[in-house]
Amino acid sequence: MAKEPVGLTTKEAADACGVHPRTIKRKILDGKFPNAKREGTAKNSPWKIPLGDLTAAGLVTNAQAQSAADQREARRDADWQLTPTPDALIAGLKATLAMKEEIIAGLRTNNEDLRLAMRMLGPATGDKNETENKRLGWFGRRKQPSPAND
Repeated sequence: MAKEPVGLTTKEAADACGVHPRTIKRKILDGKFPNAKREGTAKNSPWKIPLGDLTAAGLVTNAQAQSAADQREARRDADWQLTPTPDALIAGLKATLAMKEEIIAGLRTNNEDLRLAMRMLGPATGDKNETENKRLGWFGRRKQPSPAND
């Protein structure tokens, strides 16, 4: 796993300094944080700003910067503790599988019932209206017998 750059994100730095994140980004673009680096290579990759740059720019004291870093570490530790264990994931997947199997069993029963009902109705017969329509002709008028059939 790649080593994470040391420093604060723009949002964390803004929270620690009591300014808006745009202020931090503006200072990055102005060169006030010479050691700030992007985490990735993409244009929208988040910035990592070293604590020393924040302190050198006069935005925070060392105590504030250390406090922000400690809060970030605490959040990261809390997120790690919230991550379910493999056993918990397996138990959740087994419960989901059992529920899906019950649904499938119910659908199969419904399908069998429908097939039985179709068999009880018997084979489909021709449309009774079809022969009536042929006999009546256009607009429901009776066709006149043709003189050739007389």
